[in-house]
Amino acid sequence: METEEQSWIDGFVDSKLSRPFNYVQARTLIKLALCCVEEDRGKRPTMESAVQTLLSVDE
Repeated sequence: METEEQSWIDGFVDSKLSRPFNYVQARTLIKLALCCVEEDRGKRPTMESAVQTLLSVDE
């Protein structure tokens, strides 16, 4: 059974990607992407922080 969060994530993920995919990884990447486009640049992550987040997704 698909949760509301999984349904929300499915709306962001390219439909051409093979299924199933890791929802935890997808959620982390979506959150990072949204942080990176924050209007207030002071709220955006540093490159170091963004890289650490990306590296942690694969762990």
